[in-house]
Amino acid sequence: MTHAASFAWKYPRLAPGIWRALREEALFQAAPLVLGALEGLITTGGETVLTEQGSATLAEATSGGNALISSQNVIRGGYGEAGVGTFYLKNAAQLTPEAREAVIAAIRDADFQAGISGGLIRQAGGDRAVENSVARLGRQALDLNETQAAGHIPDAAAGGSPFGPIQGIPKSVNSSWGGQLKRYAPGFEFTGFSLVDKSTGEFLYPSLSLEHPPAPILRW
Repeated sequence: MTHAASFAWKYPRLAPGIWRALREEALFQAAPLVLGALEGLITTGGETVLTEQGSATLAEATSGGNALISSQNVIRGGYGEAGVGTFYLKNAAQLTPEAREAVIAAIRDADFQAGISGGLIRQAGGDRAVENSVARLGRQALDLNETQAAGHIPDAAAGGSPFGPIQGIPKSVNSSWGGQLKRYAPGFEFTGFSLVDKSTGEFLYPSLSLEHPPAPILRW
């Protein structure tokens, strides 16, 4: 894990701001200095500027444009709302260890992209011809087998680029995620992505932008 990602996980309420700052190439070069200064501020009295958000509703969390407060798991959302997109595997135990790790890696990469971009916007539609062409090229380049789909990470409908990156993930998972995206209306902002094993409710990957460690999700 990078120093930036480690810091964002340690101080999750500051993660969205950290991701936005690190988008600038110059700050990427100076990341250890920038993050060291932030950490020093927090440990010497920065707590006075942090507030607990408690159990705010999504509408309360996103009112006033406070992006820091919107960093919580959201299983469905509407236009203009924001939060961590939460996706599931129906039963992680049914996947091979290799396939499970590939799925977790895909969500982790999508989470990083959402964080670094300062959020990704759910799209109503895109250029399917371009997306399919890129997926075909990706399938050839990655030499994927018949059980694997060439998935855009993150999906173009979730705000990802139609030009990739492309990763091989199980076809059943790729199609399931396409359906799960319907829980989020076009115009919803993904501040990150989390992954849950639906059969147990446990998190396989919690977004780095989460404000608090997540509790299991048992109802969808």
